[in-house]
Amino acid sequence: SSNLYVGSSGNGTLNVEAGGVVSNTIGYIGEYQSSTGAATVTGSGSRWNSSGGLHVGGDGSGTLNVEAGGVVSISSWGLLGHQSGSTGVATITGSGSQWTNSSYLSVGYAGDGTLNVTDEGEVSNTSGYIGYYPPSTGAATVSGAGSTWTNAAELYVGREGTGTLNIEVGGVVSNTKGYIAEGAGSTGVATVTGSGSQWNNSSDLSVGYEGTGTLNVEAGGVVSNTKGYIGDESGSTGVATVTGANSQWNNSGRLYVGDGGSGTLNIADDGLVTVGGTTSIGATGTVNLTGGRFEFGQTTLVEFSTINATGGALAGNVTITGVNNVASLTALQNSVVDLNDVVAVNEGLLHGSAILNSSLANQVNGEVETMAGARMQFRGAGNTSAGELNNFGGQIRFDQDMINESSGFIGGRGQFVADGGWTNSGLMAFSGTTDILGDVVNDTGGQIVTSGGATTTIFDDLEHNGAEIRTSAGSRTVIFGAASGSGAYTGSGDVFFEGDLRPGNSPGQVSFGGNVVLGTTARLESELLGTAAGSEHDQLAITGTVNLDGTLDVVPLAPYADPDAHGTADDFVIITAGDRRGTFSTVQYDGSPLGADSATDGNGSFRSHTGGGLFRSVTYTATTVQLQNLLALAGDTDGDMDIDLSDYNTITTNFDPIGTHGPYPWLAGNFDGDGDVDLADYNTLAGNFHPAGYGAAAVPEPAAVILSLLAALLVSASGRLSVLN
Repeated sequence: SSNLYVGSSGNGTLNVEAGGVVSNTIGYIGEYQSSTGAATVTGSGSRWNSSGGLHVGGDGSGTLNVEAGGVVSISSWGLLGHQSGSTGVATITGSGSQWTNSSYLSVGYAGDGTLNVTDEGEVSNTSGYIGYYPPSTGAATVSGAGSTWTNAAELYVGREGTGTLNIEVGGVVSNTKGYIAEGAGSTGVATVTGSGSQWNNSSDLSVGYEGTGTLNVEAGGVVSNTKGYIGDESGSTGVATVTGANSQWNNSGRLYVGDGGSGTLNIADDGLVTVGGTTSIGATGTVNLTGGRFEFGQTTLVEFSTINATGGALAGNVTITGVNNVASLTALQNSVVDLNDVVAVNEGLLHGSAILNSSLANQVNGEVETMAGARMQFRGAGNTSAGELNNFGGQIRFDQDMINESSGFIGGRGQFVADGGWTNSGLMAFSGTTDILGDVVNDTGGQIVTSGGATTTIFDDLEHNGAEIRTSAGSRTVIFGAASGSGAYTGSGDVFFEGDLRPGNSPGQVSFGGNVVLGTTARLESELLGTAAGSEHDQLAITGTVNLDGTLDVVPLAPYADPDAHGTADDFVIITAGDRRGTFSTVQYDGSPLGADSATDGNGSFRSHTGGGLFRSVTYTATTVQLQNLLALAGDTDGDMDIDLSDYNTITTNFDPIGTHGPYPWLAGNFDGDGDVDLADYNTLAGNFHPAGYGAAAVPEPAAVILSLLAALLVSASGRLSVLN
């Protein structure tokens, strides 16, 4: 209930151990000049409780040791080095060892103070001060995994005196706002070093608020805060250095470098600085990047251009306004620094020729313009445009991707290159000779328009599910890559396909307002699920003329299966057109070429027999291309869906009752699969004889008189019929 002095005028020692407990109001260790005091609290259950404050080195020299699970509990403030000339040292070490203060803790109040927190020791208080009043000197070291100093409020490293904070070997310090050199004339140095070492500021961190502050983040240490300031107020000086693998300074908000004073940020040797908001670099601010990575959030072109970058990587958004020749944007052309994640956010007009190592985010009010002979190139990833990209005969090139947003316009003539591909939800409009290189995804709402007698060539793959690809009268669109999707091709011009054409999105109908040319290298892939066009099988619906060449590749998809009842057929209209010209050079079904077993007319139509009476017929009419899968009725040797004298002649030609020259296929009249052509096969033909054609509802009409006459011509079972050959 009264004060306790350990070394009042002379030397004093206090040992609290083996579960012992000491209680008092205010505790003094080395309180008066020339006095020396030492207190040790050691062992689990050992406690020193003060209902008031604790001075360690009041006017003299004081030492506090809390060890091996001992606890010091102070209901008010704690002071190390209270008066000028005094010295106070506190060491809290070992698992379970604690010094708790219900109010503030000052390490060097007006004298010299030292705080050591090691080997899982714990210190807690409200505000923390290292070097409070001049001429105080304070030093705090938090070292080792599990060692913590928890400040419920602010932490000052050099408030008006000189302060040093060392966080190392996995130690952790936490507080709200952090200040390094807070007052005018103060000096503060904070070093966070080693894997697992952390300084966690739940609010802002100022390096040099009014005094001279230094922050060092090294060898895997991590510092975090909301807003960061280097050289905050007028007359201040701040220097922050982040260096070494896994060393990080993370600012979730803004970062100010040289806000009102002089500020310097150094990033080297794989160090990382991140900014969630805007980085502001003042007239007296300097950023040096010699290695590592600076993720600056966003900044202006003027401020970005002041960064001294000779190595490492930069990432963030650089806002560009006004009219700029890209050749003058030298900071974005820096070839010794990785700018792949730097985005040039254009809100003005970019023109001219240059290679920018950044990407482009062209805003709604932004325009990019190239003239004949000019080449503008962006090497970064994540390019977007909500404004205009105008090419008047030059080249606009993106080494990676480009997204044309719904409000975006890409137009003109010349070369448009996106090695990582184009995604278009806006308008791409071309007049003249235009080459588009890179895969194109014409997405929802996207339009690609070619007009004025122009030719647009898409050299790589095209996925079209957008509003339209329009080719106006007299114009041409040429596609060399694989084309897919269900979007419409409008306009009355010509569309050329020289690669794969895969209509729909498994399956679908694709419409064309003009003419279509399938070149010699084209491959039309037609998927089959059922006989309903568009919903169950692919179909091209062409208003104009279709010119055919190349390959038709028919791909059946599960659960589609060939007809399983003789006399039934599945019919597919693969192409409808105003006019059909030419035929496919090759037809494949499920990966196997179909041969023209029997030509039905002079326009290229054919039937191919696959065995057991199954025929696949490709029929060309003046306006269509059709496929039929037929399981023929026994007796139909040629798959023409009738059983007539032609089929009878086939039997007579091949009649071989004992199969001497067999075995014979269906095409030769062997309908029962026994290897010969005999009376059983004849009787089958006779029973199904239907020269007028059969179908799913056909009724066999044997024409008994004709068949009786034909039967009379049969020779012995070992002979052949040849009368009608």
